[in-house]
Amino acid sequence: LAFKLLDRVSVMELVGKTALVRDVERFGAAHEDATSAVDYAAALSAYPTIASVMPAILAERRRYDVANTETELMSVFRAVPPLVETVVRELLVNLGSKRDHSTLGPMIADLKGRGVGGVGLWSQLEYVLKFGRDLAQHGTALPLAVLRIACENAFELVPQVAVLLD
Repeated sequence: LAFKLLDRVSVMELVGKTALVRDVERFGAAHEDATSAVDYAAALSAYPTIASVMPAILAERRRYDVANTETELMSVFRAVPPLVETVVRELLVNLGSKRDHSTLGPMIADLKGRGVGGVGLWSQLEYVLKFGRDLAQHGTALPLAVLRIACENAFELVPQVAVLLD
């Protein structure tokens, strides 16, 4: 009888741990700690200056939330950096920049030159730039966790830059 009770307790613990493991695999954290699409939409709605990219970024966020494969996550990552570039370009125009910034690299240099955003923002932008180049040049298979981190970083940049626009 004692072994049967012990077996039942172990099974109950295992079921709870399995759910936690699945959340970590899918979201990078337990589901309750992961930012949901609703939270992200609410965060973006606080910045009317990015209304032009809001529908596109929210559509990509919805695709990201349901993405389960490397192909899906890579597709989301490839779609988000141009939206980040749009928001950064708008920030630079608002700051009076007269340069034609065709890519994120010169935009980052301009932000650094103006002292806008700080090291944290610049390093996140550089990560998006480097990760995109690495994907284009090497195209190797990547773990889902790495792709999720890259996507989350890119998504997080939109509200960070939007704060500077207001």
